[in-house]
Amino acid sequence: ITVSVDHQLLPNTAISIAYLNTRERDAQGTLDQNIDQWGALYTPTQLRDPGRDGELGTADDRDITAYSLNQGAVTSTRTVNDDRLATRYDGMDVVLTRRSARWNMLAGYTYSRTRVDLTSLSNPNNAFVNAGGESGGRRHNLKATGSYELPWKVLLAGNFRLQSGLPITRGWAVPQCTGTVLTNCVRQNNLTI
Repeated sequence: ITVSVDHQLLPNTAISIAYLNTRERDAQGTLDQNIDQWGALYTPTQLRDPGRDGELGTADDRDITAYSLNQGAVTSTRTVNDDRLATRYDGMDVVLTRRSARWNMLAGYTYSRTRVDLTSLSNPNNAFVNAGGESGGRRHNLKATGSYELPWKVLLAGNFRLQSGLPITRGWAVPQCTGTVLTNCVRQNNLTI
């Protein structure tokens, strides 16, 4: 869906405002064929996520439930198209243009947000813990470009671009329980959430 309005503010000066909305349906992803048996295949474990700083006992810690594959349990995944993996995009563009005999200017600002419903249905950690949320893209984009014609038909041009950072995706390699690691761990080896 795209809705836009263009308007001439002054002679040789125009503004354009547009709203964009897209939804990718039936996205391709990985699906566990035994999704109805997750209650028997996985054991939920309460953990304390150490947060972005990686240190337990600080302000960014939070409680989460991770799912550890039971010993001897077997999963079977396949690639499918599933609407539960949909991606949504909302954006707004504002563009200002100005032209004259010797110079041109274009400035634009874009606000955008991309969300994903679920990242994967390959296991309960991907479906519930890693679930959905912000996905890629930069929230704020500002761009300006212009040109000026100098004597002798020499064209001077410049561009300026300012962007916000990308959303952070952090992974935590959950420790495996051993004889020395008894808390905040899972029995499964190589579990990253």
